[in-house]
Amino acid sequence: MLENFEISENYMYRKTLLGMEHYTQIFDHEQLDDDEYLDRLVRFVQQQGLIDSIYVSSPSTYAALQSLEQGRTLKSKKKRNLILSLSKFISRAICRPTPFGLFAGVGISRFGKTGGAGEHVVWATPDYSLIYRLIGLFHGDADVRNELRLSVNNTSYIDHHRLVISYQTLFAADQEERSTENISILKTPVIDFIMKILDKEQQTFLQLMQAIKDAFGVDDTISTDFLQQLIEQGFLVSEMIPNPRDTAPLEHLIRTLKLLAAPKAAYYSDILERVGQAIQDITVAAVKREGIEAVRKLVQLILPDYQGDLVKIDVRLNQVNEILLSDSDRQSLAQIASILSMLSTYRKEDTLSDYRQQFTEKYGVYEEVPLLQLFSKTLGLGKPEEYKSHYQNGDKYRHKDEGRFRQLKALIAEWQTEALVNHSDIVLDEVKIQQLSELSLENVHVSFDLYYSCMENEQGEVTFYLNNRAGSLEACQSFGRFAYMFDKDSRDEIFNFVRNPKDQKAGESGAEISFYPFSPKITNIMTAGPTPDQSMDMATFPENRKLDVSQLLVGVEDSGYFYLKHRETGELVFPKLSSMYNTELAPYLIRFLNDINLQYQTGWSHLEEYLYDSSFTPRVTYKNIIICPKKWTLYADKQLQSEEQFLAFLEDWIIKYNIPRYVYLVELDNKLLLDLDRHHHRKLLHKEYTRNPEGKAAVIMETEKELFASANRYMEECVFFCKSPMFQYLPIDRLSAQATDKSLNKVLSSSVNAVYYPGSDWISLQVYYNQEMLTDLLGSAFKTFMDNSAEYFIDQVFFVQYADKEPHIRLRCKMSGSVEHQRFTALNYVFDFLNTVTSSGLVSSYSVVPYRPEILRYGGAAFIEQAERLFAIDSYLVSGYYAGKRSINATDQMLFCCTGLFEVVNCAYPLAEDQLKAMAAIIDPKKFRQEYREHKEALFQRIQQTRSISLPASDTGDRLWQYAAYFTAIREADDRTNYYDDIMFSIMHMFCNRVFGLDREKEELALHLCYYSLEDYLQVSKYHVAY
Repeated sequence: MLENFEISENYMYRKTLLGMEHYTQIFDHEQLDDDEYLDRLVRFVQQQGLIDSIYVSSPSTYAALQSLEQGRTLKSKKKRNLILSLSKFISRAICRPTPFGLFAGVGISRFGKTGGAGEHVVWATPDYSLIYRLIGLFHGDADVRNELRLSVNNTSYIDHHRLVISYQTLFAADQEERSTENISILKTPVIDFIMKILDKEQQTFLQLMQAIKDAFGVDDTISTDFLQQLIEQGFLVSEMIPNPRDTAPLEHLIRTLKLLAAPKAAYYSDILERVGQAIQDITVAAVKREGIEAVRKLVQLILPDYQGDLVKIDVRLNQVNEILLSDSDRQSLAQIASILSMLSTYRKEDTLSDYRQQFTEKYGVYEEVPLLQLFSKTLGLGKPEEYKSHYQNGDKYRHKDEGRFRQLKALIAEWQTEALVNHSDIVLDEVKIQQLSELSLENVHVSFDLYYSCMENEQGEVTFYLNNRAGSLEACQSFGRFAYMFDKDSRDEIFNFVRNPKDQKAGESGAEISFYPFSPKITNIMTAGPTPDQSMDMATFPENRKLDVSQLLVGVEDSGYFYLKHRETGELVFPKLSSMYNTELAPYLIRFLNDINLQYQTGWSHLEEYLYDSSFTPRVTYKNIIICPKKWTLYADKQLQSEEQFLAFLEDWIIKYNIPRYVYLVELDNKLLLDLDRHHHRKLLHKEYTRNPEGKAAVIMETEKELFASANRYMEECVFFCKSPMFQYLPIDRLSAQATDKSLNKVLSSSVNAVYYPGSDWISLQVYYNQEMLTDLLGSAFKTFMDNSAEYFIDQVFFVQYADKEPHIRLRCKMSGSVEHQRFTALNYVFDFLNTVTSSGLVSSYSVVPYRPEILRYGGAAFIEQAERLFAIDSYLVSGYYAGKRSINATDQMLFCCTGLFEVVNCAYPLAEDQLKAMAAIIDPKKFRQEYREHKEALFQRIQQTRSISLPASDTGDRLWQYAAYFTAIREADDRTNYYDDIMFSIMHMFCNRVFGLDREKEELALHLCYYSLEDYLQVSKYHVAY
């Protein structure tokens, strides 16, 4: 039934800084006109010290308040807008615990612990908009720039005649909020010169400029402008750029400036030290806005035109939670996590599925290639097609098992309809949970954060209200954004719940994805400061890096997972994000790294996602937990755009659906508490309603029933960290040994010819066939082509069947002629054949493509030619089998395939005991037993025949001789690039592919029949029983 999920003993809580009693004090009043109501709101804002909060979060609203304070008369429309804005701000300050400036704070608590209201601490840090501009300033100031040491961007790579950087972040005033990727410049002799110098040792801007001047005879202006452009465009990075995880980037700028000799650097560092002190003063200042204005005046001494954000403000709560949460609560919350994991329809096969297929077709599952080059269209694959569109934030797992999704939706629709008919809640009892479990995934491997409003009634009982608009992709990500405010022990205790460092193994490590987003606003919400993982730093100075992304290789192992490996150490690297950063809009490199991590997760979903749209949606409960609150939907209507018509409609709608007085207006993860007895709140609802385009609904949600109970002094939300029993932070056990074995060489040497283009010794073609005539093509047509190929200077021919976007055959021909007329003769023969089979209807179309041999899969460069000879022999054998056949007898086809497989395994392992042991790794002993009994006698005859055949002494054209020679060479090699058994299974798979095409079920059956035949053969041989 329910998985035994674990909830961390520690949890994060978020709480408003204004008490709930203020809500009724400010909004529970007799009807007032606009002037009276505005005056009431303004006085409340002043009395409760909300002016600073508004100053930090909404400069436009603050400006309107200033105009009012200065005695200026507001026009009617501006006055009404100010009323609505202040109403929203006050409601948010009282009722929404999501941290935002000075409205709410964050703390850490523990099950079984309780505390008082306690104090809170304001944390003020430089906004990254300011940090970006300061970096741009220092890069542009010659006095400072000339002394800065430079390095080549570590996300750069050489793509033929161009230098490419994977993504671009501009530290400049005109920074656009967009991601520019795979930017390149021509790889000129000057670029080569710069890269060679910087590869040897670090150089200052001035040193590098002088070296260019001396080497190429250019004047100072040309060399200066050229280097300046390389810095501005991101090809070179300076020591001025701090590590993205640095908790004190302003201090890094100051330290760097102090190391420089230029008087201008001393001036800048002095100003920044004063800026830093002014920011620190904000944390204890009674009036925060005065401190921020002091910062602005100092900044404008060096950035006179700067009008951007200066300070990022967070609030840390120092005491544990006031509400006592018990071990029983913890157990119930764990059960909810298990239920939500049952609702996942995610399949890891769908994450980057097309890209994975492209990767394996080009490189196979045994080659590892440089990560940075993967998105190059010429060196790698280009960007994934999946990244050309963006998904909604709510689509945590972007792909679904549609069959399971429909089953779950149908089941939950039954519950919903029953609840609507009976005017009742949907109560998740044992029966319903059993129904869910019957549709749930096996081997749940997931961790995530869940958000709950926690309310205590007068009797001290706690009710949890699940936030259906929030959650994370991995546990503890919600904490990462605020981790910098807490001490190391607290951070480690939180992060280690999901990391579980005691279970980590040698040869694996987590790496925090660390980079500067194109927008400083995004940088503000990234994790700052150290997490237990090393950082995977990009586009930073070498001294500020930990793990260098340029050293990473990417591969796909045979169970279908992408993985990363460090080129030098062979260590497996698992990319991590410890913040809630949405990578949908990130550079492709960052998004790909995050998707590598997500592919290991089996996912989870909110139950609300399965409820069908309705004017009213019932509540869903489990024990003391509200999984989904009641909801009412107000659909957009052009006729209700006017305030008068809307308010009249709203009155009737409230009565018709029995809408309670207090409700939330919900939009994405925002909730606005409204009192529908108040005229101004109804007007506020109208304003929000008219913002919706026609057809989009306004969603009204019930509030917590204990909302105004005296026990709940503040609105509070708890974030619980959850993980399944099988969850591994570094899921090395989900990877095959082929990916984790350091002894295998999986990187091709640059001297190895890894691809044959048209015009080389090989010609490779994709042949798209007519399905109903496939046997004729594989049989008579191909056999005739192969029979005559030698006289047309073609040495080898083999074929493989592929699925790709549509089924086709890949035909590969190796030309033996070395002079031009021989090549011409061979090509004419190939194309004459293709034109003939096309005109006859066997083939619909064909195209010439490069041939990329799977060198590493078949043992390495020393063995690929032998493997290709085997492919040619097997292709001829299969064509001969199909030649002349008008129809295919399934039994005869299966026996033919099994005979070929018996011969392969005999050559790989002479002893039947060894054959059986090797094949046991890919066999499920419960499958295909009945099919074996039906073919047992015929199979036994075939296995006896194959084992009685002696290998010829020197017939190099014989299939068995070639196989024996190949496996002997592989077995004796010390430097093969794949496991011996995997090579054998790959050969067997390709033989099945030629016989059965893309039918993997028939292939699986054939392998099981061979295994069961070997079992019986050994039994018979052991006891000398005549069959």
